[in-house]
Amino acid sequence: MKKVETLGIGLMAYSLFLGAGNIIYPPMLGIESGSNFFSSMLGFLITSVGLPAIVLLVMSKFKSENVLTSFISPSLSVLFWVSLYLSIGPAFGMPRAVNIAYEIGIQSLFPSVNLTVFSIVFLLIVMLFSFRLENLINIIGKVITPLIILMIFSFTFYAVINPAEVQAEPSNKFRNNPFISGLLEGYMTMDVLAAVGFGIVILNKIRSHYRIDEPVYRKAVISSLLVYMALMSLTYLSLAYIGLSSYSILSHVSNGIDLLTQYSDFSLGNYGKVIFSLIVLLACFTTLVGLASACGQFAFKTWGINYKLVSFSVIVMTFIPANFGLDKIIQFSLPVILVLCPIAMILLIGCMFSEKKKTFGTTNLVLFGGACALLDTANILGYINDQYFLKVIRHYNPLFDYHLSWLIPVFIYISIKLTYRIFIWKKNTDNLN
Repeated sequence: MKKVETLGIGLMAYSLFLGAGNIIYPPMLGIESGSNFFSSMLGFLITSVGLPAIVLLVMSKFKSENVLTSFISPSLSVLFWVSLYLSIGPAFGMPRAVNIAYEIGIQSLFPSVNLTVFSIVFLLIVMLFSFRLENLINIIGKVITPLIILMIFSFTFYAVINPAEVQAEPSNKFRNNPFISGLLEGYMTMDVLAAVGFGIVILNKIRSHYRIDEPVYRKAVISSLLVYMALMSLTYLSLAYIGLSSYSILSHVSNGIDLLTQYSDFSLGNYGKVIFSLIVLLACFTTLVGLASACGQFAFKTWGINYKLVSFSVIVMTFIPANFGLDKIIQFSLPVILVLCPIAMILLIGCMFSEKKKTFGTTNLVLFGGACALLDTANILGYINDQYFLKVIRHYNPLFDYHLSWLIPVFIYISIKLTYRIFIWKKNTDNLN
């Protein structure tokens, strides 16, 4: 693979991950972290950029993403993949992208445009591009992505040459443990799920050039991931710096959307509003194309269903929830997302420790970790009101308030299984001697 093609795939991976949701997280981190900016951003980059890259690297070792669930029961495997692609596809991820594109990219410039009309036109364009899968790199990687990068960095350039007052004191969230808070903010982007979902698009594109040459394929994967990591890290740092440097003028904002909308108007006036709207529209567009393609490719490889038929069905299904409004979409789908993200990570961990004939009890591990993830979900959604129960959970699981209740129990489970495996191996070796 030529260097320009590797760069193109890296740019494509970057644009697929850079949805509008990812654009709005870093500015708020920047404005809230204040003097703890660098330690907060380090934690954020580890989980928002490094963790998805590790997921893709692990998945690249397997010939099919189905290996990820090959060590659990078939019914549980089907349930996981269907839930995953429905969640990042027509049930949540895609309708959310359509809504954000409308609310930020269109309504701010053309308030009279109806959401239904916009959804039809926007999704038709997405459908046309998703059908032309062979041109994904040329269209997204080599054309749209450079435009997004150029526009984002234009705001950053203005922030650098015209810095406003920086907040000296960080907010409560980033005052005592800024690195941990940054880790959690990056984890909550849920890009681990995106990596599992988009992995099929990115890795298949590289794999199509190297059906036999495995060493070169691995090198191309690493090179593409380095491009993705470098660009995504620079983008997150740029967006966070905008928030950091605009505290004196935008300290009253409550979310990243308001911050970037007001900053674009403040910095470049009407031109800034147009540029920001284009950034959001293009970011949502590339995400939608990637998600439709990922759903279609997975269904074709797994069940042999026609790629275009699945992509078409996914896009049509997206239209209905897209017109419910963003709040209802999040309310309906957030619990599923919060459970699936830990399960995806547990599957990766179990897959790394499993062998061909020794499955490491991954089904039990998934069920165990999923139960812990349900506890986090109930806590985040405010369903747990018993103060004594909360006190006991916090005492025995210090990561409960960080929405990572599954992490300690899962690693205890893995440690026990590894110890048992080593003990059995040693016992068998002694018997042979």
